[in-house]
Amino acid sequence: NQGQAGEFSTLIGQVEVVSHPANDNPDVQVQGLAFEGDKMTAAVAASTVGLEGNQSYTVRAWVYNTDFGNEETIVSWGRRGGPLGSNAQFNQGAHPTFGAIGHWGGGPVTNPAEPDVGWGPNGTGTDILETRGRWAQLAYVYDGLVDRVYIDGEFNNEEEHPNLLDVHGVYQDGSPTLLCLGAGSDAGGANNTPQAFSGTIALVEVHDEPWTNEEIQAAFERERPLFFDGVSISEGDLYGFTVSSADGGGTIDFQWNSSGAEVYTIVTTEDPAGSPDPNLWTPVAGLENLAATPPLNSHSIARPAGDLRFFKLVAGPVPALFSDDLEGGNNGWTTLVNDEASNTVWELGTPGGTTGPLSGSGDSGTAWSTNLGDYGPDSDVALRTPAIDLSGLGGAVLKFDQYRDADGFADAAFVRFLRASDEVQLGAEIPIEMGTLDTDWNPSSVTVPAEALGETILVEFRFVSDGSVDAFSGLSLDNFELSAE
Repeated sequence: NQGQAGEFSTLIGQVEVVSHPANDNPDVQVQGLAFEGDKMTAAVAASTVGLEGNQSYTVRAWVYNTDFGNEETIVSWGRRGGPLGSNAQFNQGAHPTFGAIGHWGGGPVTNPAEPDVGWGPNGTGTDILETRGRWAQLAYVYDGLVDRVYIDGEFNNEEEHPNLLDVHGVYQDGSPTLLCLGAGSDAGGANNTPQAFSGTIALVEVHDEPWTNEEIQAAFERERPLFFDGVSISEGDLYGFTVSSADGGGTIDFQWNSSGAEVYTIVTTEDPAGSPDPNLWTPVAGLENLAATPPLNSHSIARPAGDLRFFKLVAGPVPALFSDDLEGGNNGWTTLVNDEASNTVWELGTPGGTTGPLSGSGDSGTAWSTNLGDYGPDSDVALRTPAIDLSGLGGAVLKFDQYRDADGFADAAFVRFLRASDEVQLGAEIPIEMGTLDTDWNPSSVTVPAEALGETILVEFRFVSDGSVDAFSGLSLDNFELSAE
């Protein structure tokens, strides 16, 4: 993310991509940029993004440094050489006076006119030594009055410097000061490396407003899984999508929380800034349209080429296992008459009874109806779907549109789920409430019984009428869909 400062380029040396083990999972390597007397600078002047004068700000960085000295600079702007408060260097260093922040002014800690800051309680510098040889999240906040520093999200030290800072906006050669990584800058210009950093920087953020203690802690907790556990979890990610490697980077492992109602594709890009919409990223070969394996999906691939690559999980609803709006005619449906009179049959077409619907749902031309006119007495008729495979499902729901137009008290209807191979009923039959007389089509849904999951099934809609002769259309059905959930 380039932010307002634009891209960074290497001014001095040759910054290289390196990897170090996650703090609590040494089998997983986390990448960053290695500095050893190198320096990178932003594309625009520091003043362009407000970094001059007594500006408030927040600086955060994840670093890995095995043996830092008294003052090693991660991020800087302004310049050295005085007067007091005219420089800004954020450091990982052991010096009790200026190991954390260099503002040019390294006098006693108790003197607010000496604005440098060290790590540890009262600037003793001891706490920062515990970050050697591991990933550490260091942060620095200035609110216009007080400098505060943090280690791994926890407040570490502060010094009050009320309105003291007036950070340089130009070097002595007249060029504007730059936002720099890996070193400070001497008075004459940026082409030098005072207090050079000797470790790896994986993430840097500079914000033009002061963050609270709670915001610093929350940001650390959000990023902690990558640097401590070796897994990456996106902010607000309900799936807990993680990308890791258990063999030092040779194999990339993906894992996420999954639901039987969804299918998944992992997509990738090398340039998320240039292509911010993951739906336009390239699908990873072999990881497209993956079925869910609730509660967790786990997949692995050989590491792709390239030093830096971003992955994203794209989830979508599972396509319906069965769907039919009936406008294409009878596609494998069967009908049965279970009574002797045969006064009623399930018919496919445009309904036209004395009462009830005069079209299919949504004014379509086709529906299944208990006769296309009025239904007859003493009827027992069944309508069955084509076979539907429910293999591997943890749950499913059947949806359909219905129009109920019967006598309201003695006629009945229900849904049954049958094993396709032997027509044995699976689970209890589910009544369709026929006491209601509809005045329009309305949607209905039933949960597929657990006994039917994992089977290849037929769905049966059964209608039973009593012996009275009624001028009603009975039951009409349209727009069927059976989907995983």
